[in-house]
Amino acid sequence: MDRYRESYEAVERELAGAGKSPSRSEIVDVMAERFVLSRSEMKHDALGWRVYYLPIDEFEQDLVLLGRLLAVLTDRGEQVVSVVPNMGLVPASVILGTEFQGVKGFGIVTRLWSLG
Repeated sequence: MDRYRESYEAVERELAGAGKSPSRSEIVDVMAERFVLSRSEMKHDALGWRVYYLPIDEFEQDLVLLGRLLAVLTDRGEQVVSVVPNMGLVPASVILGTEFQGVKGFGIVTRLWSLG
């Protein structure tokens, strides 16, 4: 059994145990949320502000991860204030030379929604 199938079935059991009859899209959404959160790291959390870092390997392909993380953070009640690219040497720099730089990751600054 592959890792995807194992993860899918575990989330399905978890949601079913909570009294839900989860659809395939609900299960995949939970899996995607957990994956993107596992790839990012909270670097700061104080006074209503949070800063996350999302490292990436391939810029275009990993834009999906960035978009998903922004959606997850918004769903969790955080207002995305800024996305800051981390520029520097990337794997292509080995071939193209050290003057070639690219995006290595993103800093994401959020503010918790005011409930008052």
